[in-house]
Amino acid sequence: MNSKTFIFGLFAKGIGALASTIFTLFIAYWFGKEVSGDIFWFVSIVIVVSVSSRMGFDLKVYRELGAILKFQGTNEAGRFIAEGMLGQGALLLLASILTALALYLNGIFLNGFIIAVIFWGLGYLVSVYLRVVVSNHVGLLFENSITYVLFVLFCLFATTEDAKLDLNFAGQVFLLASISSLLIGIAILKAHTKLTLKVQSLWHGYYSYGGGIGLLVFGYNQLPVIIGGWISPADLSEVVISIKIMLISGIGLMAISSYVQPRFGAAFEAEDYVDLEKLYLFSLKSALATCVPFFIFICLLITYIPDEMLGEYSNIPMFLCVLMPGYFMSAFSGAAGEFLVMVGETKRYFYLSLFTLLISVIVTYFLADILGGVGILIAVSLSMCFQNLILIVFVLKKMKYLKLKNLFLEKVK
Repeated sequence: MNSKTFIFGLFAKGIGALASTIFTLFIAYWFGKEVSGDIFWFVSIVIVVSVSSRMGFDLKVYRELGAILKFQGTNEAGRFIAEGMLGQGALLLLASILTALALYLNGIFLNGFIIAVIFWGLGYLVSVYLRVVVSNHVGLLFENSITYVLFVLFCLFATTEDAKLDLNFAGQVFLLASISSLLIGIAILKAHTKLTLKVQSLWHGYYSYGGGIGLLVFGYNQLPVIIGGWISPADLSEVVISIKIMLISGIGLMAISSYVQPRFGAAFEAEDYVDLEKLYLFSLKSALATCVPFFIFICLLITYIPDEMLGEYSNIPMFLCVLMPGYFMSAFSGAAGEFLVMVGETKRYFYLSLFTLLISVIVTYFLADILGGVGILIAVSLSMCFQNLILIVFVLKKMKYLKLKNLFLEKVK
């Protein structure tokens, strides 16, 4: 990957994070604090349920679709894509039904967000296909960003003077945006492959430690929002806005991780452990260089922003302070997770992520009722600090082992 590709990747990830932040701030402004908190709660449910339904299938696409397209042609690639979408669609339908049932038993009736689980999940799968079939950057730009943008546009143009800006209205618009985004993605795919309905098997998904890691790491940010929002919904809107703002600090790390991950694998396969160490240190320094200026900006903003500008969202400065240690530790660990995956420590990373998720859920359960939004964010920040600190320890131990192994091999030779 050359520098131009890296910069474009950073730009694509930045666009996605920006779209997500605009989506969050727009909801907070358009619907108000009380309704926006309910919307954010349902959006978190949509994300967690759809991500859970992947079962590692996205990794299968990355590993197999490119080879199918190259050696077997567009017809076979189209069949693979169609089968995958039907299979994942069936899983997402089942997941949405179970989610609707669970919510109904707790007195919450069906709305557009629950139905959107199906289309949101398929939209993400289409973005994975686009990364392989068209380009990685197109897939990154498409991933959920189109849904966010369409939601904002539909709200702006569909809202009339008589419209009731409540949860049901937001759910209908979100469902329409998810369906529209999916159709746009399918149209782009059809232009590059021949999608066929000659389906031989609906089960292409499979569970893997790698797929599980993505779900668990994702979960310890989203589950506190769902659990905390159920226990203490009053501050949920400010909680989600604070998380979205802090996620901007991770744009550089995401781009850096995608840049160094394949190089970790190549260096490990070549037994070039010196280069492996240099790559990890590069990821750490680059992550700090991209996020520290953002943290300084946030500190200045918190210090000097007038209370009148915050209005009913007056807790956000305090919430950002609670989150900052967790996101700093995430930057300070660099591409530690990608390092462990590429040097054969995927299982260890998986169990760490599972343990971190349990900590996050337990801390949220006890603190959300006592401290409200602060308790939810303490759970998020504490989980991030714990996970990334242990990741650094794992990386250092692995590096030490590889250095000793390299020294031994040199003496034997």
